[in-house]
Amino acid sequence: MIGKNPISVVLDSKRSTVEEWSVKLDREIVAPPSVGEDGTLYVPTDRALIAMNPDNAEVQWQKELKGLAMA
Repeated sequence: MIGKNPISVVLDSKRSTVEEWSVKLDREIVAPPSVGEDGTLYVPTDRALIAMNPDNAEVQWQKELKGLAMA
């Protein structure tokens, strides 16, 4: 959700929806995350672009920016 935390990954199973993980970032999310060809989640925030592993929510890298990030 834009401007809100946490980010959640939800998978749809046959019986119910299952939340795989959730992570709270210390930054405001300014646009919906994008998914790269390799599955990496790119999360644009108010001060950085954050790349996250979709399997475990581990931050792979983040690039501090002078303005808003858009993925």
